[in-house]
Amino acid sequence: MMPRFQRIKAFITELEIPDIDENVPNYHEQKHVDALCAKLQDLDSVNTALQGDSLTISEVRALFDEVIENFRHTETRLSSSVKIVRDPAFESGIVKKETEYVVWLFKAKN
Repeated sequence: MMPRFQRIKAFITELEIPDIDENVPNYHEQKHVDALCAKLQDLDSVNTALQGDSLTISEVRALFDEVIENFRHTETRLSSSVKIVRDPAFESGIVKKETEYVVWLFKAKN
């Protein structure tokens, strides 16, 4: 809904219909809406990346860590120590091995 509003907001003010004008955000509210839309776009890009077929666990962890860094309230759901992670040590070990493998591949290329 918000992206659609972003596209049509210039036309809404031109209509000059009192019932609509009462509900159009003022300048400060609009700045807040713009900031929220930017955050939603960031989260949507992470969501899209998570749907890829070729992601490794370490890449998923890196995406989650980035989301946690930018949106602190998500830490209770996305950190590596939350209850949904059945074996945090196992996940951590896989991430470590994947990272070591990528470094080894990079060194082997050069």
